[in-house]
Amino acid sequence: MSGLSASGEPLIGQPRMLLVQARLAYSFAVAHKLGAPGDWALKAAKDAFAVIVDALRSADGGFRQSTGPEGATRDFYDHAFVAFASAWMEHVTGDAGYRSVLRETIAFLDDRMAHPAGGYRERLEPSAGPRRQNPHMHLLEALLAACRVTGEAEWLLRARGIVDLFLAHFFDARTGSLIEFMTEDLAPCPGEKGDWREPGHHFEWVWLLLEYHGLSADDRVLAPIERLYASAMQHGVRGFADGRVGVIEAMSAAGDPLSLDRLLWPQTEYVKAEIARARHFGDGDAAKRAERHFTEIRELFFGNGALLWANRFGPDGGSREDIVPTRVLYHVAFAAAELERGA
Repeated sequence: MSGLSASGEPLIGQPRMLLVQARLAYSFAVAHKLGAPGDWALKAAKDAFAVIVDALRSADGGFRQSTGPEGATRDFYDHAFVAFASAWMEHVTGDAGYRSVLRETIAFLDDRMAHPAGGYRERLEPSAGPRRQNPHMHLLEALLAACRVTGEAEWLLRARGIVDLFLAHFFDARTGSLIEFMTEDLAPCPGEKGDWREPGHHFEWVWLLLEYHGLSADDRVLAPIERLYASAMQHGVRGFADGRVGVIEAMSAAGDPLSLDRLLWPQTEYVKAEIARARHFGDGDAAKRAERHFTEIRELFFGNGALLWANRFGPDGGSREDIVPTRVLYHVAFAAAELERGA
């Protein structure tokens, strides 16, 4: 289910979405790993993943975007999450059969969606939109998970290829920031799209690059890690009228705010980045900041006492959305797992 009403009721009539199924499989797998009583969480993870392989596999390769009538497209971002969920399902079940889905997914990307300018196409079908760093970032996440779960060196070698793309095209060395939208040849988009920066993704890359460095000892990433973190902290973390500190949605390359909304997911990425810095650099203050911010996330975004969550708050503190998107549980589960893993 891709969304709930504000009162927690399922939104009837929605198709099953590939991205949501993969993220829920991961989220329930984490819940099981963190000690959810009984086997309900593991069963839910298996059920969510079963929808991927039973209802969303496409006859000519890859996985459909949804079970809906318009859902036949094959989307790079979604496939990155199928690979990630596959690795995690093997992690929590010990069943190496999930590795076949991981390999199938990566093979489909290589065979059908590789882009001649580097990286992968946004979709198998023709698309007029810009190329994004975001799905490549999540593919790196999946490759690092596969490396840790399987112990196979090939996944780390593939991860290095994504890091190469980051260093060559996604990282703006002039400003120490992360380029979100690019042309077909991976040059920054002109105009507003090329200037758009999301501090949440800066923090997400900090976590990923520190994980990658821990596995690879590739010192090329150390300076970009520090610059991404500094840029996001200086321009993307602000105090709000409710007395809380939060990560804003977007800023410009120069650091000017472009959206002061607070979404749930950038807050969790800030938590992950601080935990990773504590783990890799021995920064005890970073661990304290992570724990403090996770507490603030619970108070603000889960503050209605009904185990539901908000997704977006405006600068005035008012909620901007009426539905409860289930896809963001992935971010909360990931942050909780990192806090449990510790520094």
